[in-house]
Formats: sequence, C-alpha cells, structure tokens
Amino acid sequence: MKTFITILLLFLLRTLCYAQTDSVWSTTDKEVKNKIQELRSKKIDTSVCYSVREGFIIPIVVADDSCRARDIKYLCWTDNHQSYIQRFDECKKFDPVMITPSFSKLLTQNYSKIVKGKIKVPEYIAIVKGKKVLVAMDESDGSYTILEIHVGAKTIHKEIDDFDVQTKYVTGKHLNRNYVANQISSLNRLRVLIEKEIKLHYQ
Repeated sequence: MKTFITILLLFLLRTLCYAQTDSVWSTTDKEVKNKIQELRSKKIDTSVCYSVREGFIIPIVVADDSCRARDIKYLCWTDNHQSYIQRFDECKKFDPVMITPSFSKLLTQNYSKIVKGKIKVPEYIAIVKGKKVLVAMDESDGSYTILEIHVGAKTIHKEIDDFDVQTKYVTGKHLNRNYVANQISSLNRLRVLIEKEIKLHYQ
C-alpha cells in the first residue's frame, strides 16, 4: 500500500511538472506569435526567431514568489533601416533593443543560401585495412539552436546541432572535414550574429 501511494504521488508530481512546462512553452510562444502579428500589421513581414533547445528537459517546480525562465526566445527584425532584438520568456517583459543591421543585411543578401543551407555532421578520414575510409560522426549532445525565419506568410524552420557546428576535432584528434564549411556557411553566420547581439544586450 505504501509503495502504491508513493508511485501515485510521483505520478501526480510528474503530471503537475509537465503541465507547468507546457504552460511555460505556450506562454512564450503566444507572446512571440503576437509580436510577429504586430510587426506584420505594420508591413514588417520579415523576422527571425532564435531559441535553444536541449535534448532532454527536466521540469522544475519553483516557488510562487520566484520565476526561473525556461523557455527563452529572441525575435529580430528591421523597421525603417533600423534593426531590433527583443527577448521573450515566461518571467518578465522586455522592450525591443536597437542592434546593428548586420543580421538583416546577411539575411537579405544570402536568403536562398540560408534557406537551402544545412550544417554537415563531423567527418574524418580513417585508415581501415590500409584503405582510406570516410567516417561520419553523429554523437549529438542533444543541444540545438533553432532559427525560425518568417518571410511574409512563410516560415522556414532551421535546426543547428551544436555538436556538428562546434566540433573541430573528432574524438579529440581527427580533423573534422566539414568544420570550416560549417563555420563560414550563411546559416551559421546568421546564428553567430544573433548570438553576439544576445550576449551584448541580455547577458
């Protein structure tokens, strides 16, 4: 009987945690969607939403008088030649902050490359039985950068596996043949420009 009660309590706690997490996600998503609609009503139909997703998230119940931001998103856009970034989370309201137009310029000049772009998995050349063999590594740590590019009514969804873009040497000794190409790709450059603004204004 005691075991049954313990299992029941754990189940209820887990249900409460996930309900809270779902609420957190819907709150931030709703704020971002409302902002995008607001921009579109002003004829600003291009924006980029940046967020980071971990592979496994453990829901956390916090005290009523405190708030730990779990779902954080950043929206970037340009209005009348001036670019902005705004943070959204479930704890606090943030005003837009002016940023350099670098991200907007990159997006405009390399739009097709960004849409078609993809970060390649780490690869290296190994010698197997006296022959060169191309080995691909897919050992993601479960952390992804999410870029949602809104252009008109269209949304382009891009996921960048942080393991793929950050790995220069595979297993610490084999040079990743795709490292340089990943670094200079328009998709990764867009990610880097937005992250620089986030660090400058929000960290």
